[in-house]
Amino acid sequence: MAIHKLNLTAFIFFLITGCTTSQQSLTVLNDSWIELKKQLQRRSNIALNLISDTSKLDSSGKSSADMIRKGVAEFNRFIDSTKSLDSITVQLVKRKALESTKFIFEAFSLQIDSSPTSTKDFRDLQSELLAMENRINTARMEFNKLCVQFKRPDLVFE
Repeated sequence: MAIHKLNLTAFIFFLITGCTTSQQSLTVLNDSWIELKKQLQRRSNIALNLISDTSKLDSSGKSSADMIRKGVAEFNRFIDSTKSLDSITVQLVKRKALESTKFIFEAFSLQIDSSPTSTKDFRDLQSELLAMENRINTARMEFNKLCVQFKRPDLVFE
């Protein structure tokens, strides 16, 4: 009887610690996911910085700037609305992040068209974008490392 109680106690202990460890790993993975999403949002906001001064744009440029603003706002709302962490959400965010890259390219092309000479502000934004891409890559690699560590290959963000 004493052996059964000991076995039952050990089983309950391992069950509780296993659940706690699983919960901790989910929290760590979720925190990493939130950081990656935050970096992706910051990158899309660079497009807004690029088109902040639309005074030099013609009417088609202003309509393109409005499309970029709308697209970035939509992307940010989408990112904010993704609360769960599952493989479908990860793939949707990945697809939307790739789509949001076009806003940055469009914003750069508008900036180049409006002022052909490279200004200090433009170079600063280019440097900021490069730094942001590095932060995104670091956050992505950390998230993917945790996915492998916690045996969640379905969540890998490639």
